[in-house]
Amino acid sequence: MQVGTVIRWDNFPYPQFGGTKKTRWFLCLGKTGKLSTPIKFYLHSTTTTKRINIRHFFFTKNKYGFFKENCCLNFNERPYPFPKSQLNNRDIHIIGYIDKNDLRLVFDGIKKEQRYTRMELLDIYNSLTGVGIEGLTKP
Repeated sequence: MQVGTVIRWDNFPYPQFGGTKKTRWFLCLGKTGKLSTPIKFYLHSTTTTKRINIRHFFFTKNKYGFFKENCCLNFNERPYPFPKSQLNNRDIHIIGYIDKNDLRLVFDGIKKEQRYTRMELLDIYNSLTGVGIEGLTKP
């Protein structure tokens, strides 16, 4: 899975509320370094609910036609670090890709909220710069 990939995960096995499995949408922000065992991918969930007074990034279905509705990535949430092996299953579908400029803006947003650890931010920074995203400041 590459940086900027948007996936739909049917029957997501880790429901947040109430124990009901449902479909979740995620943005892949990067992965751990090559020396990590196992290699993990950082996924950040999206929602269609814009929360008041919470910093966020808004993806519109006009710009990203693969979204069925306008979608929000709330910066105050923690990432889901999943081992690569767990991401190879029939419930995960690649939906599309986010452009480099928007990935830069997302990175700036998560960095300011301070919900990611320094190591997570460094891994994501290295992943983003590794695919040619420029103008990022190192965490």
